[in-house]
Amino acid sequence: NGRAPSPPADGGPKALRMQRRSKRPAKDPGRLKAGASAGAGAELGRYMASTLPGAERLASVDVCLGHVRLLVRQLCGADAGVVVQGSYAQGLALRDSDLDVAVIVDGKPSSPPRNRGKATPRQDPRRDGAQAADDAVDKKHAVALLRRLGNAITGVNSPDLRIALRIFSAQVPILRLHGSGGDGDAAGPRVVVDVSVGGSLVRGACDRCVHALLQRGVGGVAAAVCRLVKVWAKRRKLTDTLRGGLSSFSF
Repeated sequence: NGRAPSPPADGGPKALRMQRRSKRPAKDPGRLKAGASAGAGAELGRYMASTLPGAERLASVDVCLGHVRLLVRQLCGADAGVVVQGSYAQGLALRDSDLDVAVIVDGKPSSPPRNRGKATPRQDPRRDGAQAADDAVDKKHAVALLRRLGNAITGVNSPDLRIALRIFSAQVPILRLHGSGGDGDAAGPRVVVDVSVGGSLVRGACDRCVHALLQRGVGGVAAAVCRLVKVWAKRRKLTDTLRGGLSSFSF
């Protein structure tokens, strides 16, 4: 009938134990579910934190990027630039993410057309096509520049950066480098650097837009969700483009 059992008439220790049990509040299922959800959320947060690049990894990336920028300016002049692309430009890099960069021979930003008191029109699709044309690079010129960069890296013979692959037959030629960080330890965390050639600073604009959008998020929730989806896609082996998968940018 829902009533607490009556204690024995003789009292004593057994009667006191029964009285204490009868006074305990019933467990709230809602609180149990909330506690379980909080525990699962904390565990997920710890796991996602473990997928982020640590300080040592970021230091290795900075060293590799510094080497490439220095050599590019020595080869192409002070106006040349190196644009970071991909997950590091988006702010979504994981612990094992590659560093994607593009060499821009003419790294001067183009001055936008002056608006002489007229209302700013909506983005013209033809302008997008013109920007894409400006970023186009002749494949022979790209391969020649990457060869020169590869020869320069070989000549420096730095323990921090070495050539891994020359992927020059691809539609977009790539010079793949392996970096070991700033301490020269070959057994340290290896950084994969993919170097391509771009025609203008338009290269990487999509990545910069993603970064700007994520910066508007409150508490970094949007970036955390993006990283979670990327981790899921990689574990499911859905990002292998050589086997018909989508690039990580798609996720």
